[in-house]
Formats: sequence, structure tokens, C-alpha cells
Amino acid sequence: MNANANSESGKKRSINENDTVPTTTTNNNPTNTTCKCSKSRCIKLYCDCFHGGNLCNSLCNCTDCKNTTEFREEREWKMKEVLKLNPKAFSEDSDKFNTKRQRMSRGNGCACPSSHCLKKYCSCFGADAGCTDKCSCNDCE
Repeated sequence: MNANANSESGKKRSINENDTVPTTTTNNNPTNTTCKCSKSRCIKLYCDCFHGGNLCNSLCNCTDCKNTTEFREEREWKMKEVLKLNPKAFSEDSDKFNTKRQRMSRGNGCACPSSHCLKKYCSCFGADAGCTDKCSCNDCE
């Protein structure tokens, strides 16, 4: 049975009620992950709690949070939406759960045009990994 629901963009999408959603453990956040989301309402993948399949807790410093038991239905609907686009979004195989160095070792390296690989948006600098022969950066320091 399909149910239509409005997404944030105003478009209608169908959700299958049989879709599985990652379960949340009874202690809400076993890894003690916290977030400080201000605009996402903690129901987007860049919220560390939501991405890990955990609920936000009292240690979080988030604003207008929807990643709580109080908003269970909305949270589960959003998780189903995310899983439709990326079935591995909440799995431990997801890049978010791997270290930055591991991601760099199997990545393509950076392609910094003029920052000399000294800015946080440089994937090598951000991973404290240093540039390699996989990189296509200019004037790396």
C-alpha cells in the first residue's frame, strides 16, 4: 500500500509502508554521538546522529530537532526517503563511518587549483594525509 506525502520541496513522492527503516537502540545513542544542527532539523544525512541511525539526545546542541521519539513518524518517513535514494545511507559501509584516511586511500586525491592544498576543503589536508600521485593539484606545498 502506497501513501503520498509532501517532501520539503513540495513534490509528492510515494513511500512504501513495507520499506525498512534502521532501528534505533533503546538507549537512543549508544555511540554518544552529538550534533549541533541549526537548520536541518536533524533529519538530513549531515546530522551525525541521524546518519548513524540514532536519536538526538540531551548532549546535542541542535535547534528545532525532529530526530526524537516525539517526531517518530516524520523521522521514519525521512529515513525511508533517504534509503530510496541511497540504500546504504545508514549502513556501516557508508563513507561517513570510515576514517578520512581510509576514504583518501581509495579516492582520487585532490584537485586544488590554487590553494596549495592548505585549506580545509582540500581532501588531503582535511585527512592529514598529504598529497599523493593520485592528486591533480597545482603547486602543492
